[in-house]
Order: sequence, then C-alpha cells, then structure tokens
Amino acid sequence: VVGEDARFFSRIWCGFEAYEAVLLGAEKSHLYDVLAPCARSDDLGGGGAAGEVRVRRIYDGLLPGEEPWNKVLAEASFPLELVDAAQAFRIQACDAAVEADKAGILALIRATAGDGEGDGTAALNDTVAMRFLVGALQAVAEDDERRAAAEEALAVRL
Repeated sequence: VVGEDARFFSRIWCGFEAYEAVLLGAEKSHLYDVLAPCARSDDLGGGGAAGEVRVRRIYDGLLPGEEPWNKVLAEASFPLELVDAAQAFRIQACDAAVEADKAGILALIRATAGDGEGDGTAALNDTVAMRFLVGALQAVAEDDERRAAAEEALAVRL
C-alpha cells in the first residue's frame, strides 16, 4: 500500500518490502499489487463525494474473471504523482529510525539482488520504477507531455 504522501519511497523497511516483492516476483509464483488509497475523488473519476477515500491500484496479471480492458481502465486512474515518486526511488536514500537497520538491509540487497555482477541496489531501484511505469502508461496515454516523459523514463531503464 502506497499512501498519498508517497512515504513508501522514503522508508528503508518499505524499500525492503519492495525488495522481497521483487524476489518473489522473480519466482513467478507471486504477483504484485500496488494499492493507493486516494481521497481526491475529483481527479480520480467515477464520481463519489469530495474527500471520499477510494483505492486505486496497479497489479500484475488479471483478477479472476476480469477482462484486459477493465484492467487498463482500473490502472488509468492510478495517481501520477506516485508514479513520479517511484521514478525517484533510491533505496540508498531511504530513511530508517535505526541506522543499523538501514545498514543491514542495504548490505543484504547489495549482496543478493541484481545479476551478481554489481551492487543490487541499482537493480531494485530500476525494478520499482519499472513496475510503476509500466502499470501507469495508460494513465498518461492521453497527455502528450506526460506520455513523452514516461517514454523517456522507460527508455532510460531498458
């Protein structure tokens, strides 16, 4: 769950959860879901009272009985400011209440993530950014400026 304030992208334990999700996703036995509770009904579509909390999501695969177009529509309303925050995510810059936690988490990620050739933090940073980018491309498809920025960010990571 990524809150509207995007704190997920600044906390080391949240970054560790992303790392675990990446490892599980590599096994293909687990899919990912990113949920974002949003209170701004005016820019999310679908009606609702002002201030009403609605959950937006980006997710892997299809829900049971879901048609692909419904998934596209669901992901199109994901908050773009959270996609932007994901692009800036750097596990190395995350905060921790206990510095020893940060040091241990970074050491584990550096040793086990990536291709074994270098620092696994880069692989984690890129994977988090890509998961949000791919899931949110529909949301920016109608906006030329945002689409160009998303395509540029995607090209850098490929």
